[in-house]
Amino acid sequence: MSAFKEEFDKVFKKKDNQLVIIIAVNVIVFILFNIISLSDTGKSILKEWVAVDSSIFTWLTHFWTTFTYMFVHFDLRHIFFNMLILFFMGRVLESQIGGRRFAGLFMLGGLAGAVLYVVAYNIMIALNIGDIQHNTLIGASAGVMAILIALAVLIPNQKINMMFFGPVSIKYVAYGLFIVSSILDMQENTGGKIAHIGGAIFGYFYIIQYRKGKDYAGNFYNFITSLSGLFKSKKKQNMKVEHRKPTNDDDYNLHRKRDQDKIDSILDKISKSGYDSLNAEEKRILFKESNKNN
Repeated sequence: MSAFKEEFDKVFKKKDNQLVIIIAVNVIVFILFNIISLSDTGKSILKEWVAVDSSIFTWLTHFWTTFTYMFVHFDLRHIFFNMLILFFMGRVLESQIGGRRFAGLFMLGGLAGAVLYVVAYNIMIALNIGDIQHNTLIGASAGVMAILIALAVLIPNQKINMMFFGPVSIKYVAYGLFIVSSILDMQENTGGKIAHIGGAIFGYFYIIQYRKGKDYAGNFYNFITSLSGLFKSKKKQNMKVEHRKPTNDDDYNLHRKRDQDKIDSILDKISKSGYDSLNAEEKRILFKESNKNN
C-alpha cells in the first residue's frame, strides 16, 4: 500500500500534469452527467449531444462529439478500468515523451477511434455484414489504447512491477490488455472494440513517426491550446508551447535526446551516401550543431 501511495503522490503532485488533468476531467464529467441523467430521458438527450453516433449523417451534423465522447462515461466499471490503465501506463509514457505530447496523443487516439468506428459501422451496414444496429460510442478507451500501444512500441522491454507476477516487460502487459479488451469476442461491444483498434493503430503510427522527428501529438496539442488562446491577450496568443526552453531536467533531457537522434541520423546518412545526399534542412541542422561545438 505504501508503494502505491508513493506512486500516487509522485504523479498527482507533479506540476503541469496532463495525465492528472485528463483523469480529473473524466471523473468530473462522470459525476456531473450521472447527476443530470438520473432519468432515462435525460440520459438519452445527453448522449445525443456528447456521444458519437454510428450514423454517418448524424455524426457529421454533430461533429463536436468526435471530441466530447472520449471524456464521457456513464458506467462506474467503464470509467474505473479506463482510468486505472491510464494512470499506471500513462505515467510511464508521460515521463518518456512529456505531458503535452501525452495529452495530444490521447486526444488523437480518441479521434482515430471515433473515425474508424463510424466508417467501419457504415461499411458493415452497406455490405450487410453481421447484425449491425444503430448505436452510439462513449468512453476514453480509444485514447487509452493509443497510450498503451505507443508505450509498447517506444520502450517494449522496460519492465514494470505487476502484482502477483513481479517485473514484466511493458510490451507483454500492453499487448495483453489490448487483446483481452479489444480483440477477443468481437460479438460483444463491437463498436467499442473497433474504436479501441483505431486508437491502437494511431498509437503505433505516432511512435514510428515520432522516431523520424514528426511530432503529430505535440503539434495537435499546440493547435488545441492556440484555439483557447483566441480568447486571451495577443501576447499570450503568440506564446509557443512545445518550442519553449526546457524548464526542468526531464524536459531538458528529452530535448537533448531528440536533437542527438537527429544528428546521429544525419551522420549515418553521410557515412552511407556522402554529404551531398543531405537535404537543405539536414545541412542546416548539421551546420548549427557544428557552430555550437566550436
